[in-house]
Amino acid sequence: MRSDSRTKSQLLEEIEQLRARLDEAEQTLHAIRSGEVDALVVEGPQGERVFTLTGADRIYRVIAETMHEAALTLDLSGTILFCNQRFSDLMKIPMNEALGRKITGFVSRPQEQPLEKLLSDVQAGPIERRLTLRASNGTAVPVKLSANLIEEDSSTSICLLASDLTEIEVSAKSIRILREHQQALEESEERLRAIFQSSEEAIITLDDHQRCLEANPAAGVITGIPHTQLVGRSLGEFIDSDDSDHVLSSAWEEFLKTGRFRGEVRILHASGEQRKVEASGVAHISSGRHLLVGHDVTERKQSEEALRRSETLLRTVTENCADAIFMKDRDGCILMANPATCAVVGKPVEQIIGRTDEEAYADPDVGRAIMANDRRVMESGKTEVVEEVAPGPSGPRVFLSTKTPYRDAEGRIIGLVGVGRDITDRKRMEEDLRRSRDELDLRVHERTEELSRAREELEMRVEERTAQLNETNKELESFSYSVSHDLRAPLRAITGFTGMVKEDLEGRLDEDTKRKLEVIQQNAERMGQLIEDLLALSRLGKMTMKRSAIDMRQLTAAVIAELKTTNAEKRIDVAVDDLPIGLGDPNLIRQVLSNLIGNAIKFTSRKEEARIEITGRQEGDENVYCVKDNGVGFDMTYCDKLFGVFQRLHSSTEFEGTGVGLAIVHRIITRHGGRVWAEGKINEGASFYFTLPRGKGQF
Repeated sequence: MRSDSRTKSQLLEEIEQLRARLDEAEQTLHAIRSGEVDALVVEGPQGERVFTLTGADRIYRVIAETMHEAALTLDLSGTILFCNQRFSDLMKIPMNEALGRKITGFVSRPQEQPLEKLLSDVQAGPIERRLTLRASNGTAVPVKLSANLIEEDSSTSICLLASDLTEIEVSAKSIRILREHQQALEESEERLRAIFQSSEEAIITLDDHQRCLEANPAAGVITGIPHTQLVGRSLGEFIDSDDSDHVLSSAWEEFLKTGRFRGEVRILHASGEQRKVEASGVAHISSGRHLLVGHDVTERKQSEEALRRSETLLRTVTENCADAIFMKDRDGCILMANPATCAVVGKPVEQIIGRTDEEAYADPDVGRAIMANDRRVMESGKTEVVEEVAPGPSGPRVFLSTKTPYRDAEGRIIGLVGVGRDITDRKRMEEDLRRSRDELDLRVHERTEELSRAREELEMRVEERTAQLNETNKELESFSYSVSHDLRAPLRAITGFTGMVKEDLEGRLDEDTKRKLEVIQQNAERMGQLIEDLLALSRLGKMTMKRSAIDMRQLTAAVIAELKTTNAEKRIDVAVDDLPIGLGDPNLIRQVLSNLIGNAIKFTSRKEEARIEITGRQEGDENVYCVKDNGVGFDMTYCDKLFGVFQRLHSSTEFEGTGVGLAIVHRIITRHGGRVWAEGKINEGASFYFTLPRGKGQF
């Protein structure tokens, strides 16, 4: 058997040669059987030899001996009558020992039945089968059996040709192995290509001159250049200038010499940003081909630097913090303690780390109490704030400790961290405050009782004073009624007799006397009006209000019409806006409107173009109404006197009036729970405002 070191093409060539020889032998036998030839040319060691049909046995013998196939003649029971040297060689048995044996003796037991079936089926016609013969030394020989019947005179035998398939099967197996290796190689290359393309690591191959031969997409990400455009470019184009000379000279030479590279380089991104890359390389992966693999660690380096700064800051804060900061494991052993913690324990840090509180504190009872709190926190898994007592130079110190379970990545509690703040001074202050508060409460209680007694006395005095005021009010009301009633009769007498004198002495009185009589009469009438206004003002306190929704626009129109009737000689121009619904006593609000609009008419009487505007708006839960004119106005310095009784900012010689009208407006609006105020400027007019609760609905 030949070595398996032959190439695929060589094996295929040998298989084809074997098939051609087998086909040639079969064609020869067929020609002999059919009588198509009368002579044979057989190539042997002595050259070509020609045989005629004369002496057929001799011819058959020559053919059989020179064939590459094993040839046998069997009787119908399968006994070997003849075999050639090729069969003897295949079976590793002398020819004389093969004759007379059953052909089934040269196959294994599982092959006996297929062979017997072949001997049976050949009687129906030529047949071929693939079987495995077994040589005398036990070697299995795969063969192709071609069987045919030979009928001579009265005898019938079976001609059996066995083509050795060993080399063919070996060749086929070698080809199959080669194909499997080829397929595995292609699959491996495909996997490597997929890894190359999808890897997050930047992968490039370089030639001896540092030119890029291949680059994966990750290399394009690191450099900011599409990876397809990296091919053909020099490695020095991507290395930051600070590293360029180093990489291109000594580092590259060392890389080619040692075959390995590992280190950090700075890549210049296309955007101008510098990226830090951890790179490793293998030189000479093939002739003139070198591999570099890099991983962008810029963000990791930045994170590490930020973490370092954070740890430095945390360590600085921890070491300089006035609060005790500590960390303990699940067994209560102290893992970390800042200087403030060491000061509380009273020992240097090296005598604290690795020990429990019971072992660290001079008084074990103090440590056991602290450890009991620690166990409770770790068992509950919840943060707790507890007060703990530790010894101090001047006596026990009280600490407010916040303790939190410390967990690992899987969430298991592996210890705790805590912060303890010395609140001894605060506790003392709290105790002082508590005592002070108790003393203050006592003093407040005493003072409250004193005030209660004073209030009772005051209430009694107020009741007495109220009764006196009520009595005085009744007397004033009675006096007002009496005065107004008693004054009316003399005023009527003065007015009546003055009129009678003027009538009786008509034509005999000089002008001065007539003027004096008219003055007497006018002042008596003015006195009567004053008495009526005072009575009206006094009656306001006793009147019962009947509140209802008021159509302010309609009520205003009625008041204006009435005033136009009593002031027919005056030209009155009044503009009335849409007024919101008011809530109040219609008769009293009518009096308010009458007084305000009447004043506006009076104080604009000297204007050539008098204007009066009446507006209203909603503000929150109340309505604001305004009567505005462009009359003589007033000085805002004296606006607080406008709504007082008998308070006038203009003399009666300029404008008539008693000085009670605005006091009546103030009294009515106040009783309605509203407000009243005025704004004005001399010779530029005045605006009088009042408010009423908002009414429901709209007329």
